[in-house]
Amino acid sequence: MSAYFHFTVKVISRSTGRSAVACAAYRAGDKLHDRRYGATHDYVPRRGIPENGIVAPQHAPVWARNREELWNRVEEREKRKDSQLAREFEVGFPQQLSAEQRRELLSEFIEQEFTSKGLVADWAIHAPNRKGDERNYHAHVMTTMRVVSEEGFEANKDRSLNSDDQLRHWREAWAERQNDMFARYGIQGEDGKILTVDHRSYEAQGSEQEPTHHLGVHATSMERRGIQTEIGDLNREITERNRSREGQANLPAGTSTNRRLQQLEEEREQWRCQMAQEQERHKTFGLDPQL
Repeated sequence: MSAYFHFTVKVISRSTGRSAVACAAYRAGDKLHDRRYGATHDYVPRRGIPENGIVAPQHAPVWARNREELWNRVEEREKRKDSQLAREFEVGFPQQLSAEQRRELLSEFIEQEFTSKGLVADWAIHAPNRKGDERNYHAHVMTTMRVVSEEGFEANKDRSLNSDDQLRHWREAWAERQNDMFARYGIQGEDGKILTVDHRSYEAQGSEQEPTHHLGVHATSMERRGIQTEIGDLNREITERNRSREGQANLPAGTSTNRRLQQLEEEREQWRCQMAQEQERHKTFGLDPQL
């Protein structure tokens, strides 16, 4: 039986008006002061973030394990107005994993793919949205774009990490770690067989399943408020056809649809983070909010 798989990578860039400090504060539900913009981002009241932390290479300076200092130093190190500040990974956890197993899985992936290669990783596990699918545990991982040595950030960025081959490697690695976890703990699906995940697209798997369409920020927001959209209706039709193919027509209506919408919760969070940063800039510099 195949388990749920979700993995995306985005780059947090100054060219879009974003701040690494603001994004880190939002992801972790923390309160951080942004020295570059002279603003304090307080997301401590946020709920649904049971765990967060920072993992750095053993040789990294002490400040690399302090969230506020880490991301402020990233902002100070990057001089260009269009600098890429951080890489953000969004990963989903299969519903069959316990809290301890989710933490173990994420820790192994971070060590294997990031800290062992000299990058610092700032992670946060998010619980499902109260209005959505209760199975949607997921994590956000922000990593530095530069390797950290004992002296600090290295002079050059590894541009190969932006390649399509690297993205495929990360997706495959996340799938492999999950499959190792399923085998290690004997986690089974409803058919009594050990669960597996596949990072490949439906087409690459030779599956008849149809992929749903990307909702986008505004459609996601409308769907969250109970307002049906054209693309949302299309996705619901696709979901029903997929359910029929899988012989799951007896499932409660909307179950798969809610799951798909929850997969896009991360995009909504990204948008909110950017909007919060823009609001701080407007307050600080007296900018026209329409610019």
